[in-house]
Amino acid sequence: MKILFGCILFLPILTIGQLREFNFYIERKDSTVTFRLTSMETFPCLGYSIRTFEMWNHDTLVIEIRGFVKPSNCYSTVDAARKIQPIRALRSKKFAVKLRWKEKSDLWLVDATTESVTAKEKQVSFTSWFRD
Repeated sequence: MKILFGCILFLPILTIGQLREFNFYIERKDSTVTFRLTSMETFPCLGYSIRTFEMWNHDTLVIEIRGFVKPSNCYSTVDAARKIQPIRALRSKKFAVKLRWKEKSDLWLVDATTESVTAKEKQVSFTSWFRD
């Protein structure tokens, strides 16, 4: 009976943890708009980065997450992987962001018209809007 109860409690936690694999945030300072991506997964070294490919498709910034890059020097600690990328060729201060990872695709609507950038989820399965 105790084992069954433990499994029931453990399975929902596992499912919730798998829903969001990355947090992202877009910040605007003066005329510079920066995309920040952080993994929920932790790695055994400080300084892991996230390999991405970015392109514009009309008013949508498409970001393909292609994996993780181990730092050349491994300073032992447990830390998340990160990517910080200036957004170039920003055509409008209102645009969509499509993130792709493995077979998944998320879509967010971003408004960068003020200093405080906001995002609304349109279709989300593996990302969260979160400033760390």
